[in-house]
Amino acid sequence: MHELTGKQITRLMRQHGQTIAGLAKSMQITQVRVREVRRKGVKGAGYVRDWLDAITGDPNYLVNP
Repeated sequence: MHELTGKQITRLMRQHGQTIAGLAKSMQITQVRVREVRRKGVKGAGYVRDWLDAITGDPNYLVNP
């Protein structure tokens, strides 16, 4: 998978009980960045893997659009 939309990221965060603050802390990024990704999504296999791993604990988690 090479892209996650903001909508998919938001849905995953809700399904896995992740907060903006908690995700920002675990990824060592700002809450502003988390909010930006929730709006715009991410592109690139490496970025997608990083976000899936941080949200779900599984970098190979399959997301249905």
